[in-house]
Amino acid sequence: MATTGPSCVVLRQLAATLAYRAAKVLRDPPPEFGSQEVESRPDGARDVNSTATPARSGS
Repeated sequence: MATTGPSCVVLRQLAATLAYRAAKVLRDPPPEFGSQEVESRPDGARDVNSTATPARSGS
């Protein structure tokens, strides 16, 4: 199996981009980013309420 073909180059670029963006997000997060409140429901499921601003859809 060749490791320098076009598909391998694309996968390598994709992996590098994802790693870069993940590291960028984790670098210096705001203090409130990690705070969460977990509430138990009667059926045993848990709701997680994050204090982070939700992403907007549309616009």
